[in-house]
Amino acid sequence: MEKRLTLDDFDFSKVRHVELDPNYVPYQDATVLLRIVEGAWVALFREDKGSSVEMLPPRPNLYQYDGGYAWGYSGSGPQNLAHAIAGRIYEFDSLEDAVVIKKAYEILEHFISTLDQGKEYDLQVADIKNKIG
Repeated sequence: MEKRLTLDDFDFSKVRHVELDPNYVPYQDATVLLRIVEGAWVALFREDKGSSVEMLPPRPNLYQYDGGYAWGYSGSGPQNLAHAIAGRIYEFDSLEDAVVIKKAYEILEHFISTLDQGKEYDLQVADIKNKIG
């Protein structure tokens, strides 16, 4: 009979307990990757340099929009992207939705709308938070 693994079978000595670490800053090395794939603008999120990349999901609780993402102007696609970014990078800051929405519009104004539509970008979360607060 094959032995089933239990938690005792794993070495957790090198696991960082972020909820107990007073120096832990969520997403301090995170990056939002703006890419163009087959003509579609997509946004990806990488938590730190060593982690895998994941899709950045829209945040319909902050911005109701059925379309995708875009950058380089201030329309619905860029607004959708800005709200998705704000929702992700401020999710651990215990902010009211209204405050996150305000930050999304600042991200739109200072970052998203200023980009070239035809280029791909890596936006450092630390840069966004330093500029927006």
